Amino acid sequence: MANIENLMSGQQIRTILNATGLKPSSFEETTAPGPNDDDSNTGGAGFNFEIGSVWVDATLDHAYFCADAATGAAVWHRFGAQKSSGSCYISSAMTSAPAGTPVKIGAASGATTAIDLVQFTHTTPGRLVYTGLGTEKFVMSANLSMTHSGSNVLATFYVAINGTIAAGSRIDRKIGSGSDAGSASVRWLSSLSPNDYVEIFASIPSGTLSIDYGTIDIALRGN
Repeated sequence: MANIENLMSGQQIRTILNATGLKPSSFEETTAPGPNDDDSNTGGAGFNFEIGSVWVDATLDHAYFCADAATGAAVWHRFGAQKSSGSCYISSAMTSAPAGTPVKIGAASGATTAIDLVQFTHTTPGRLVYTGLGTEKFVMSANLSMTHSGSNVLATFYVAINGTIAAGSRIDRKIGSGSDAGSASVRWLSSLSPNDYVEIFASIPSGTLSIDYGTIDIALRGN
């Protein structure tokens, strides 16, 4: 019968395996890896990771592999993970104030409800925040319907990332008279890094009344 004092810990076994040619890997972590879990041990996990290294989060029972080990910018992907996605829709009246320059829809009032959040969070109305481990390219789209008490008001809509509009996403829509509901769709393709966020901005001429939105839905899908 083996002497219990001679049994090796998981840490010792891991160290031996790593020393015999296995990619530096960590099998006993309690969190997901991040960009500092890299080739220089910036995050302090104890290993200089390489492309192909494995990280196991024993708390959530998730396993990750390293796709890029660059110092301070490591990229990890979870085995079997779904494509990142996020969406939300209007659940309380939102407006756009006449500013002459692009402003966030619903900045002053209104609410949105989130659905289908995979590596996204939604804590601020009309904002989806990417929480993935690495940079990923997304198709971004928004559908809107709106009314304006004036006539023939030209509204312009944009996708905005981190509060900065993507100029190429611009869509113009002239809204007719009072009770006539107009609609518009905005689409954009861009990469997001961890903690980047996406919103929809609108611009209407100064001196006019606010636009009232009947429906808004925003969707992001990993490409």
